[in-house]
Amino acid sequence: MAAGLLVQDSCAGNRYWQKPWQNSAQATAQELGNSTPLPEATARIVLIIDDLGNQWAAGKAVLALPGKINIGVLPFTPYSVSLAKLAPGHDKEVMLHAPMSNQRQLPLGGGGLTLQMGESELRNALGRAIEAIPHIQGVNNHMGSDLTRMQQPMQWVMQELETRGLYFVDSRTSHETVAASSAAAAGVPHLSRNVFLDNSRDPQAIAFHFDKLVAKAKLQGIAVGIGHPYPETIHYLRESLPMLQQQGVELVYASEAIALMSDRFPTPKPAVWEQIAQDTKPSQADRKPAGG
Repeated sequence: MAAGLLVQDSCAGNRYWQKPWQNSAQATAQELGNSTPLPEATARIVLIIDDLGNQWAAGKAVLALPGKINIGVLPFTPYSVSLAKLAPGHDKEVMLHAPMSNQRQLPLGGGGLTLQMGESELRNALGRAIEAIPHIQGVNNHMGSDLTRMQQPMQWVMQELETRGLYFVDSRTSHETVAASSAAAAGVPHLSRNVFLDNSRDPQAIAFHFDKLVAKAKLQGIAVGIGHPYPETIHYLRESLPMLQQQGVELVYASEAIALMSDRFPTPKPAVWEQIAQDTKPSQADRKPAGG
């Protein structure tokens, strides 16, 4: 189970949470220093591969991809624990890919969060899912075009994450999402998805959206892309990721991106970090889990 460490501020006498993501990004933050601006030519991509846990071979193929990749693990699936245990040894950061109710009424599987739950039930369900997967640094939503639109349940989600010292990545499966604002209100570090790589599994479409992700990273400094463990996606990334460095682009963990953003922009600039992505319709974003 990932949890924050309650720290006493010896000067002010205040207590605060030291987040796990701060520890994982410590080396990067120390190298840059709080007063050192990021190199202008450097672009960073947070690449998330969701839906891991149902298939061993696909999950292992994702772990074998080169570089710092974030994996979204579905709770209570056959290989969720095994893949999460292996992830750090393959330079992968682990997120809980939390199933949330959706407008298409697709089944959620184990650990699902729904609008019918009260606060205690929802927070307990989320807590059990978090505790079921090792090495978790944060959470992102699986489906969720229904739940992420609703203020009250998203407040409960963020309160639970704040208590546990975890970050949140909004997959943005609805243009009406309140996840980012709910996270900010609760003091939860957060990111929002910019590009879905593989709404279409056609290799040319994947290449188009990957190029779009790179372009956004160069424009914004940091961009967030989400893909799935489809054979087509894995093959494309296996060939393309090694060439990012030549383009001045670096893969980073979500935790590192959050730490870098905090260092560079103590008050986040909405035009940059909360940019609304319009790369998918809500009905396309909610999907059954891919094999992984």
